[in-house]
Amino acid sequence: GMATDFGSGLAVIGMSHTYYFNEKTRIKSTLSYQQTYSTTVLDSVHQDLPEVPFLRSRQQENRWSFSTQFRQKINARNNYSFGILLDHFAIDYIDSLNHPDYGEFIRRADVDGQMAMVRAFGQYQHHFGGKLTGYAGLHLQYFGGPDEIALEPRLGARYNLNSRNTFNLGLGLHSQTQPKVIYFAQTWDSISRTYHTTNEDLGYTRSGHFVLGYDHLFNHDFRIRMETYYQHLYNVPIKPSFPEFSLINAGDFFGLPMEDSLENNGTGQNYGIELTVEKFLSKGYYFLFTASLFDSKYKGADGKLRNTAFNGNYVFNLLGGYERKLGRNLRLTLDLKTVWAGGRRYVPIDLEESIRTGEEVRDWSRAYEDRYNDYFRTDFRIGIRLNGKRASQEWAIDLQNLTGFQSIFMEGYDVREQEIYTVYQQGFIPMFLYRIHF
Repeated sequence: GMATDFGSGLAVIGMSHTYYFNEKTRIKSTLSYQQTYSTTVLDSVHQDLPEVPFLRSRQQENRWSFSTQFRQKINARNNYSFGILLDHFAIDYIDSLNHPDYGEFIRRADVDGQMAMVRAFGQYQHHFGGKLTGYAGLHLQYFGGPDEIALEPRLGARYNLNSRNTFNLGLGLHSQTQPKVIYFAQTWDSISRTYHTTNEDLGYTRSGHFVLGYDHLFNHDFRIRMETYYQHLYNVPIKPSFPEFSLINAGDFFGLPMEDSLENNGTGQNYGIELTVEKFLSKGYYFLFTASLFDSKYKGADGKLRNTAFNGNYVFNLLGGYERKLGRNLRLTLDLKTVWAGGRRYVPIDLEESIRTGEEVRDWSRAYEDRYNDYFRTDFRIGIRLNGKRASQEWAIDLQNLTGFQSIFMEGYDVREQEIYTVYQQGFIPMFLYRIHF
């Protein structure tokens, strides 16, 4: 098995200022600082044997950000805005793995440095008449890691058929940097006993987006929204020597895949339809239902079309609440939340090969073909809120995963028992809550 120890922290501070030249013209500026850090310790554990250090990772990032945006309304039909966003990153990453082939810790990343990003945008909006509004914009992005500039045109339109029915359309190009630690992934040369950084020149992952939506407002507190979308991704980092790998799947599990020698030659696509039915809070209750049907695919170095790790195919959410007045300052609150989603995609364990080698081996030829069982969870909370002149108090009982449904989180290989074991998501947990608001 594996003993794990994770830690993380976050600190944020910021301020903003808005200056109005007149009722039609304003400029807003924001300055902020954010620090994040995370640590990971993994040790291999076997019964009756001492723990063996396996992985050590520490990541810290300090981010200073400044943005300013100018907006002006020219007349009733025309307005425009433009702005700039500046980010400076101070990063300190180290990640090492106890490699069985070398019998020592091998660094996968080791960096203490600086990076910068500059983004600028301009947008123009025009009302063609009483029903049609158009948008046109251009975004520019420069990232000092690979020293690359991206220009991204975007267009949009909204058509108000009447006061209750609205159609909207949007399309544009988008560029995304890679997770910063990926740029510093290292390759170990066991002969010269030196490290080589091979991902420094990775470019942006690019994508084209198309969205078409419809809104219908039944009355002041009830609406329905439908939206369909298509996204084509290209320049996705892949690895020629690992044909099933694509950075499009990053984030499907603990940490990030520290692969070296990546190239911007992968592709992917996402498309789907979403439905939202919403009752705003009125007459003491509200509810929100969302349904999403989608498909998500990618191609690695071998050109084979595969499911992404996130292709659960469907997600349904239902939440609602009710509030009843019990006295002058006393309220009873009831809240319900239910999620039903397609199970996680996974890379299956090759049991025969795992037994032969004495360690967990995954069958990447079947990567993400199958899903675990569906994810289902219902949370229910009942509470009392007392409103005072200077503060309010709240007492509540929160029943998480009320039904106790067992959704699979992951599967692993037990070396001692030579069998596959299953780890499940959180079971039923009752909680008591007390809060005071000033």
